[in-house]
Amino acid sequence: MRNTFTIILSPEYLCHSVWKELQMREFLKEQGVSAKVTPVLAALVIGRLIDPGSERYNCFEGQANGMRLKPWPGWSGH
Repeated sequence: MRNTFTIILSPEYLCHSVWKELQMREFLKEQGVSAKVTPVLAALVIGRLIDPGSERYNCFEGQANGMRLKPWPGWSGH
């Protein structure tokens, strides 16, 4: 057997395909979300799906390196 065609799916591509399949743009439009904001929301959601702990990690890493970072809303410090 010989493979002549290979498709590599990145996590970003896969998540964006699901975003489109779920028709999130249309759903958000129906909810009154601006078309200018929709791509930003897509990037935030897809980023969170790919790396769920990235914001918390960056916050603690910055504190460990002596940097002052504002914690995200609702952060209790634990």
